[in-house]
Amino acid sequence: MPGPWHLDDLAVSQGGFYGVSAGKTMNIPIVVPGLSSEGYGVHGVTMEMAYANAALIAAAPELLEALQGILADVEEIYSQEYSNDPNTLDSYCKAKATVAKALTVNNGK
Repeated sequence: MPGPWHLDDLAVSQGGFYGVSAGKTMNIPIVVPGLSSEGYGVHGVTMEMAYANAALIAAAPELLEALQGILADVEEIYSQEYSNDPNTLDSYCKAKATVAKALTVNNGK
């Protein structure tokens, strides 16, 4: 399981980025390249957008864990109370595919 990750906004003072850290040794910068004095970076990305992206990335391990729990609960409910397979539910299938995508290790490809 990845994480836990934390949002580090101390990097803002260093010029246009937030960091997502996983402990003391790893920091993923969420950059707002070419930040102007008006507060916009390349492609119109603002510091608020960069913060929102960094916050979502920092929450990703917890979101993954929660989604895995929901999928397990749906499987249990369907096996106990319904005769049909949860794989007939579009949202269930999308959630399973998203979890599989998140857990896929592609060796840098």
